[in-house]
Amino acid sequence: MTDTATGAVHEYHNPDGNLCGGADTSAFPSATHAAVAGALGGLGGLAAGDVALASSPLLGTLASLSTPAGLAAATACVPDAQSLCLLAGQFKVSVQFRNPNDGTTGAGQAVPGSDASGTFWFFSPTNTELVVKALDGRALNSKYWIFYGALSNVEYWVTVQDLATGASKRYHNRQGNLCGLADTGAF
Repeated sequence: MTDTATGAVHEYHNPDGNLCGGADTSAFPSATHAAVAGALGGLGGLAAGDVALASSPLLGTLASLSTPAGLAAATACVPDAQSLCLLAGQFKVSVQFRNPNDGTTGAGQAVPGSDASGTFWFFSPTNTELVVKALDGRALNSKYWIFYGALSNVEYWVTVQDLATGASKRYHNRQGNLCGLADTGAF
């Protein structure tokens, strides 16, 4: 990563198989750096310089897997501001979060990306908090796969519903956790 104003460069490495995200609150200091670092430190115990990135070569390989055949109109997901509809509408994804500052709860706001993925924001539409992806892995293990990548360390719950079967899964991310999830046996 390069700061185009100063030319300063920071390089990060993610070991194979790691699904944890991270934050480097001291990478590019500025006048507001101390305030931001202090705020992040209060949300889950991050300290200046904490770094871990979420990426795996496996995730790129999985992107080439096919999506399911079309669903009957009666079972297809209907998208709304708080739901992603993935894989031709077979899967409905929603997120609930808890604000660590005051304990209030809310619903993540969905931003569709593709048929297989999308994002959610919690506090501001310009601040993505979570990426969610569903893949048809049936050719490999007869299952649909669910992945999420954490871009937030607040507590949240991801609910995925398979509208074709009625099955549902709920994933909990505890406050302070920046790791994602790969459930290759989800549905």
